[in-house]
Amino acid sequence: MKILYFITELGLGGAEVLLVNLANKMVSDGHCVSIVALGIVNAHEQRLDSRITVHLVKMTKNLEGFAKAYRTCLAISRQQKWDVVHAHMFHANIVARLARPFFGGARLISTAHSNNEGGRARMLAYRVTDFLSDINTNVSHGALARYVSEQFFSRAKSICVYNFVDTKQYSPNLNMRTLMRSQEGLEADAFVMLSVGRLVPEKHQSLLLHAFAVIARNHPHVRLFLVGDGPERADLEKLADDLGIMPIVRFSGSQKNVERWYNAADLFVLTSRIEGFGLVLAEAMACGCPAIATDVGGCAEVVGDVGTLVPPDSVDTLVEAIRRHISLNAAQRAVLGAAQRRRVVQLFDIDNVVVQWQKIYAEGLPELQ
Repeated sequence: MKILYFITELGLGGAEVLLVNLANKMVSDGHCVSIVALGIVNAHEQRLDSRITVHLVKMTKNLEGFAKAYRTCLAISRQQKWDVVHAHMFHANIVARLARPFFGGARLISTAHSNNEGGRARMLAYRVTDFLSDINTNVSHGALARYVSEQFFSRAKSICVYNFVDTKQYSPNLNMRTLMRSQEGLEADAFVMLSVGRLVPEKHQSLLLHAFAVIARNHPHVRLFLVGDGPERADLEKLADDLGIMPIVRFSGSQKNVERWYNAADLFVLTSRIEGFGLVLAEAMACGCPAIATDVGGCAEVVGDVGTLVPPDSVDTLVEAIRRHISLNAAQRAVLGAAQRRRVVQLFDIDNVVVQWQKIYAEGLPELQ
């Protein structure tokens, strides 16, 4: 098959990581693949298979930018007759839908990666362009249910396809744990908490900092790593300083080999207000790192009955959940981490989900046959 992917940006977010892994898998299985990224960034140049052609549109989010994107679509459509056009995230979904005439009979798939990809105007844009797509997907049943119930996606052609994790790359590694903790200068008895994600309001890392400040009063051996970057960084650093925890909180910035941090940690905490799936949550679990997550979006579907969910805005509940994990001994944490890894391997392993995508690409949805 000839597959063309659209995505808003090729940064380090969960949707971008998923697309890169999916594209690489498709190429390795013998398919012809190209990617159109509307933005200016390609943070995955070293990870993408060299056989994949990447078109960086450098689109501005205005009429001139959209016109430039359409010209790119027209040029690409003349280079190749595509079998599948698969778009990810809001701007790419809308551009791909409106550019559908350029791609003839290609099957057009729109994938949303959250239960809320923006304000009301964006959601209405999904609704009025819904007729242009052949298949709509979202990354959790909960997120999909919202899109369908509010008629942003039509029920008849919409399904859930979970995000996936390379459970070979993301796996427990004692040597990696020892090396990382040594490199970070961690004491032997340090209890390391970890959060991974963009530093933006939606990820709500301020909730974690407030909870961590309470925990640190009675547990002097705790440490917190925040892996990721974004516009909230300066405010979060100031908050950590105001709370008196800056010496034991480390802002590590964006990282490409995040599995090293998952292995170094004793507890992973996701405090998002909005999540479609929670890819970093599944990655941490795949590495055997016990996890706590706020009960939003698809997080409940990821953790199932082997993880811990807390309300999205309750410091007290989060503090109690963290205390319970700190009270576990090493053997108990290992048992919990192993159970969480088994769940990810069973439900979200990359090989299983890629087979599902290949079937959708080749056959469409069963109810459409």
